[in-house]
Amino acid sequence: MIDVVCKRCGHLGCMKRPSYGTDGSKKREFCAQHSQQGMVSMANTRCGHPGCAKKASYGTDGSKKREFCAQHSQQGMVNIVKGRCRHEDCRKWPSYGKDGSKKPEFCAQHSQQGMVDICSKRCRHPDCTKRPSYGQDGSKSPEFCAPHAEQGMVHIVTRRCGHPGCTKHASYGIDGSKRPEFCAQHSQPGMVHIFKRRCRHEDCRKWPSYGKDGSKKPDFCAQHSQQGMVNIRNKRCRHPDCTKRPSYGKVGSKRPDFCAPHAEQGMVAINKGAAIQAAPSTRHMGKTAATGRSSVPSTQGQGCPISGKPRV
Repeated sequence: MIDVVCKRCGHLGCMKRPSYGTDGSKKREFCAQHSQQGMVSMANTRCGHPGCAKKASYGTDGSKKREFCAQHSQQGMVNIVKGRCRHEDCRKWPSYGKDGSKKPEFCAQHSQQGMVDICSKRCRHPDCTKRPSYGQDGSKSPEFCAPHAEQGMVHIVTRRCGHPGCTKHASYGIDGSKRPEFCAQHSQPGMVHIFKRRCRHEDCRKWPSYGKDGSKKPDFCAQHSQQGMVNIRNKRCRHPDCTKRPSYGKVGSKRPDFCAPHAEQGMVAINKGAAIQAAPSTRHMGKTAATGRSSVPSTQGQGCPISGKPRV
């Protein structure tokens, strides 16, 4: 049996429902495949911006009415077509769900144990759930992740440097552009790193490192940071409520944990380029407050009190 109630596409032999028609008309004549030049989709709500024929997907938060496309959406509007993360008050798009399911439920941050990214393509290696980024040189289709990439494969997801023979990722381009052209080594004079965020202060080209306490998104550089903002890009001292950068750690470690005032006994300065110094709590042990000299009597030139032999 066939559907004899619903109208069909006007193309001979096509059984699909029509969704395209003449702009300005309310009559649907053809399906998307057989629509004629100049026809527009009449099945979906169109953007309310004059002259825009794109599908509307943005509207007021909490509303179900689509009003504008992404380009013409007004400030404060959100995409109301896509589902949101099911975590309370989270506005991110979901990409994680149960393995084997096609319905994403949570974002990466709020995904539950055992959930996997079901929106992105996966590495072809058995039981690997990572995203592929490596493939055959010259191909545009990634097949494996870095650990499972086969010999001779190259990273093809990120655009490569335009310098002949260079296979590094391109990250530098013309200031104001969104298209990277060269790596740092082969970048031309005047080019800037176009992937890194810039300070939000007008005309400031510095990298931001300061933001609201508790946030992971830096907004301003040190010079233009607002009152109450803290450095969230660099690691902080592990002492509770201390926002200073750590510079002291355990002897032999390359990782600083505490700042100078909060360094524990026995710790040393391990920052790059810094001379190894004892922590403040032990740095002045055995010295007098008045002179800073050692309070232990010198034995230089004296013999050993037990054997009587001269000291070396």
